[in-house]
Amino acid sequence: MIAPLVRVRIRSFRNALVRTRGSERIKAWVPLIASVVIGSGVGLFAYGIFKLLFESPTPAAAAIADSLPALGLAASFWILLISGISVGIGSLYTGREIGLLLAAPITARGVFIAKFLDMTAANGAMFGLMGVPLVAAYGAARGFLSAEYALRGLLALGVFCAIPTAIGALLGMFAMRLLPAHRLREAMAAAGLVALAGGYIAVNVALHRMRDPSLAIGAADHLVRIARPTAEGFTPWAWAGEVVSTASGYPEPYIKLFLLIVTAILAVGFGSAAAEALYLQGWTAAQEATPRSRPAGAAPGGWEAALGALSPPVRAFVLKDIRSIARDVRQLSLLLMPIAVVVVYLLNLNAVSALETVPHALVSLTLLPLVGMIALRIAASAFIGEGSALWLPLTSPNGPRAILLGKLFYTILLTMPLSLMTLLVFGAFQPMTLAEWTAAAGSMGIAVTAMSGIAVGIGGRFMEVSPDASRGGLSGVSRLLAVGIQGVYGVGIALPAALSWVAVERFQIPAPLAYGTATAVILGISALALALPVAMAIRRLERLET
Repeated sequence: MIAPLVRVRIRSFRNALVRTRGSERIKAWVPLIASVVIGSGVGLFAYGIFKLLFESPTPAAAAIADSLPALGLAASFWILLISGISVGIGSLYTGREIGLLLAAPITARGVFIAKFLDMTAANGAMFGLMGVPLVAAYGAARGFLSAEYALRGLLALGVFCAIPTAIGALLGMFAMRLLPAHRLREAMAAAGLVALAGGYIAVNVALHRMRDPSLAIGAADHLVRIARPTAEGFTPWAWAGEVVSTASGYPEPYIKLFLLIVTAILAVGFGSAAAEALYLQGWTAAQEATPRSRPAGAAPGGWEAALGALSPPVRAFVLKDIRSIARDVRQLSLLLMPIAVVVVYLLNLNAVSALETVPHALVSLTLLPLVGMIALRIAASAFIGEGSALWLPLTSPNGPRAILLGKLFYTILLTMPLSLMTLLVFGAFQPMTLAEWTAAAGSMGIAVTAMSGIAVGIGGRFMEVSPDASRGGLSGVSRLLAVGIQGVYGVGIALPAALSWVAVERFQIPAPLAYGTATAVILGISALALALPVAMAIRRLERLET
């Protein structure tokens, strides 16, 4: 049973590369070519960094060089573990063919092993894209690179990847007894994004602190204290790290490689036993629907009643999108990345001494690209699943105007508090007077409204609307277009603000005249940026409606 499934996967991959035609062949070859290009670039870049590190005469650099593979593999282990849970749920529970396989006259253990090979290949492809070039660069920089080293390193990486994948699949099967598949995958995606955002902030804070030489020396010593126990522990990453960091001609790497292989076999064995046991209890019974928290049609209350000023059709779409994002943990967690970028930007901005002579209200306009990113992220969540679901409201008396106005109010309603919080944090780094606070808050409110209109308008104009459209929200092209238009808008309102300040300071033009003219220009540009994209989207949906 296992061999036919593996052969089917290999044959599908081969057919996609050599037997397809036109755009289908291009789609098959582009990821493969891109992987080679990205991997080569990563390897060359890493080789330059490793070479500088290994040529350093300090003892700390030598200790870090020996422990570097174990440190990197320790971080990779937990990433692969989380990925293994997500990939395992998709392969073992939500896959379209799983019901047919389990109904066939084969054991659940055979299904698990076959699926596990598929999961390991999926995890290994992502891991190998970075892992193989980094190991090759490490071996070349240390002078270890040889045929024996390459074969040993590739085998160690493959076996190492199998261990967290098997553990992740096992944890995913047990977790499926507690949560339905879609909710568990959302929770895992949210956890991964939280870790990614936290790591991004931590790395940038560390780099910010490394500018001080005294702090840099202390950070290097602290890294050495972390690296040594990580590389010398009784863990899979320590074993794989020793295999990678040892030159040819020593027996120790093969002992660690043997431990890795035994651990991988045990992990797959326990996973197979668990798969068979859970199947006997009903494998697919864990995918029950999530119970409703409130009955359908219940009257809104609390904060929802505060939206009573909106017309009923517009309010209906606002509430629908808010309730959807409240249930979608993954979409909520995606907001963490823009917030992390804001934190890092403010840390770096605080270190630029040249901005001390510029009014802080004017400097706050540099936050506009970040505000646009937040607005685009929230607007994208409003279009999730709408490609196929939008046909129903289009056939109702509400019409496209109510749909897009509802999405616009939804985007503004969620973007505005996040943007004002960003401004408050900016004020903590760059103290402002009352007049500067008023100008900064006013410009922020205007920019949020206009950038939300751009994001919603571009989304409505370019979204795919068809009964069989996928769940995806805004396409990559539409996102890039929205970012470009938001960038042009940001320059368009920052330029008159900067010119008005120069006119007052340099040419002694009366402040009310200069700032009043700039305000009028900003309001006009913002009105156009808000109205034109939304109007274009409304006309497009009206054509679809007819």
